[in-house]
Amino acid sequence: MSQATVHEILERISQLPAKDRALLDALLAEREEEEWQREAAKARKRAQRAGIDQEAIDQAVLAERYGE
Repeated sequence: MSQATVHEILERISQLPAKDRALLDALLAEREEEEWQREAAKARKRAQRAGIDQEAIDQAVLAERYGE
């Protein structure tokens, strides 16, 4: 997609009535949440295969933050 196309889309979005803009915002947020959930599920599976559990994550965070 070209930069001009992106700017055209943004211009058209700015011209939407408030109700339509709210709907667009809600649909985009829903899409983003779905993508995040899919990526999080993939990450959990990779971590599980690598033998990384929540305790290991917690310990790594403590070590990074506090040098423990």
